[in-house]
Amino acid sequence: MDEKKRMRLIRMGVNRCLKKKCGWAKPELSNATISVNDDNQYEWKISMNSPQNSIYNGATLNFIVIIPENFPQGQPEILLENQFYHLNVRNFKHYSDKGYQFMYSKKWSYFDENEKTDVGDIFLNIYEMLTEPSVACATSEDIKLEYLNDRETYNEKSINSL
Repeated sequence: MDEKKRMRLIRMGVNRCLKKKCGWAKPELSNATISVNDDNQYEWKISMNSPQNSIYNGATLNFIVIIPENFPQGQPEILLENQFYHLNVRNFKHYSDKGYQFMYSKKWSYFDENEKTDVGDIFLNIYEMLTEPSVACATSEDIKLEYLNDRETYNEKSINSL
């Protein structure tokens, strides 16, 4: 795909999200804010509050979305600027120390009309995973075992990490 067409698709995706025509219209994401890095259209900043009924109790989470060069075929990288203890957060920084990788469970499928996914769908999946982490997407075997076998310790570490 040539660069001009790719940029047009990215701008369309940004505009869809900014106009709340995609998954952002869901009530769970009504407090989310989306902005595009002025210096790099491939980098979006998203802030949202965690669910009140989660152990994170409404904490504000800040994400960076990196749009890949092969977008829309390639799935966006979701990075979390806040470091906190969670079964689905890989606790090491990459991408020039921009954030911690969040391993969401929603499959990226842009071209399949029956399973079409957009960034709003992924963030709805992340929102849900803040209440119910995905064991299948665990980033650490140790944290996974702790989550499954010692939920009290897992919850305490999670709460204290904010």
